[in-house]
Amino acid sequence: MNDRINSGEYTLGINANETAKKSFYRVASRVNKSELLKFITELGIEIDSKLKKEELLNFICQLSSNQLIYFTEKHKNVFALYPNELEEFLGCSHNERKRWQEEGKLKIIEYREFDYGEFPVYDCLDSLLITPKTVEQWRKDYQEKVAGNRSRGAKKAQETHKLNSVKKQIFKFQYEEAITNWKSRAADAIGTLKLAYWTMYLSRLAKYFQFKAINAIKYEDVYRQKSQDYYELKNKAIAILVRSPYAELGYYIPSEPDKISYYYYWSYPNEINEERFYRIVDYRDNGKVQVEVEVNRQKNYYCLYYLCLRVTGIEETFSFHTPKDIGDKFFPPGESLPLVDHEESEGLFRFGRPLNESELVTHTEKVILKYFEESLTTFEDDFVEDSLKIK
Repeated sequence: MNDRINSGEYTLGINANETAKKSFYRVASRVNKSELLKFITELGIEIDSKLKKEELLNFICQLSSNQLIYFTEKHKNVFALYPNELEEFLGCSHNERKRWQEEGKLKIIEYREFDYGEFPVYDCLDSLLITPKTVEQWRKDYQEKVAGNRSRGAKKAQETHKLNSVKKQIFKFQYEEAITNWKSRAADAIGTLKLAYWTMYLSRLAKYFQFKAINAIKYEDVYRQKSQDYYELKNKAIAILVRSPYAELGYYIPSEPDKISYYYYWSYPNEINEERFYRIVDYRDNGKVQVEVEVNRQKNYYCLYYLCLRVTGIEETFSFHTPKDIGDKFFPPGESLPLVDHEESEGLFRFGRPLNESELVTHTEKVILKYFEESLTTFEDDFVEDSLKIK
């Protein structure tokens, strides 16, 4: 480090730039006056002890580099730079400082705690040795890295686009082949099969947006609304699919069909309301907090209607679950239907699944809605009266 100082790469003394002087002065002001006087005396320099602290600091900032190094090292923890101080000295942004820290370019002395976590403090001397030229080189290196990543990203995007185009062509071929097969084996059921197929993917699309809304920030409301709209459209489709001659309707009753909710009502001593610094747990442990519990039971809340579309001679079978509170609106009473015996498989029976990565390529939102609307129109023309068609 001394070699870097003495070689003229950077000078902390008289020749230091104004930014370095201001930063050093501000940090050095943390040292109390008695320590400043003691340091100057140790250097063999006579100085008036009646001088103000600001005057002592100005004097110290004019010392030679080696003398300042000694002073800084002696008070290393006091001279530690806070993140905002380092950013100001280097003339960098918050993100740049964090990036250089992760790359090991900034020397951290220790982490200090505060109410909500901890933050790093940086070695003052090491930071003062970072020249503007070095900072510019770091930025240049980063821009080159970004440009390289962008170039590789563009190339990968082209490859992905080509691959996705192939996947879409394969899906289109397989779907048309399936339709041809259905027509040859059960021409009368083609309307049912097509609507069931696209209702299944509409349900997965709704589930996809439901999951997407959970982690979204900016578009949470948009995704949640899409999920709700598509689930409503799915339920309307199921309400008319049950009219198909190939529909089988059942009722599923789980081992614990009721939903039980507990509501707790707490009453506290007056002193808790008057003196908020009391901990509620102290009163609870002493039996001073009274609790009333209200139990609400919703009968058969977890029961499901189960609609299965099955066509003789066709390998594919489509099935849908509908929550009781929704199915009650358009299905006959569940108690009048045959019971479905089912074992859970990771919640798929009750909750379904979202579109997977491959389906997001072949079954886009636009494609699903287009084919769903077409198949819905075809099915309604065959099985639904005009007054009952979905508007």
